[in-house]
Amino acid sequence: MPHFAFFVPQRLVRNDGWGSDKPNFKFQVSNVKNSRTFAPQFILRMQTLYETITILSPLLTEDQLKEVASKFRDYLTHNQAEIVHEESWGLRKLAYPIKKKSTGFYTLMEFRADPSVIQRLEIEYKRDERVLRFLTVAENKHAIAFNERRKRGEFKRTERREKSPVEMD
Repeated sequence: MPHFAFFVPQRLVRNDGWGSDKPNFKFQVSNVKNSRTFAPQFILRMQTLYETITILSPLLTEDQLKEVASKFRDYLTHNQAEIVHEESWGLRKLAYPIKKKSTGFYTLMEFRADPSVIQRLEIEYKRDERVLRFLTVAENKHAIAFNERRKRGEFKRTERREKSPVEMD
């Protein structure tokens, strides 16, 4: 009688010790005859949509800004991430000084990646002295909808109208 192998999906929950159970999907190959595992286990990786905003040093030239952006873009594509959208917001004033700087160049990058890439990406951000701050978040359905509307231009800034002086009677 021939032996057939098939995939048996199992949902595993990993407890990280902080009270949050994170689902992890795992497939294992099973033997029909005695239902024992006879092959290595395959882990199914799901790509998630992330958004990262970085504040770069205001002392950088235009070429250096492009170099930093391409460094992180290449890092993500090298780790099988897909760049969805990228923006440069230019030089902006910071709410409070960071490393004795009161301004910084803001960049935004949206990408799809495996969750394991994020930790290594943030280590790269910390190692680069040109990065003042960074924030990487996983987008939920509301953020995705908002970003689609923003890309279409629904939130363009309009010129502020000058208020006429109040006449006193």
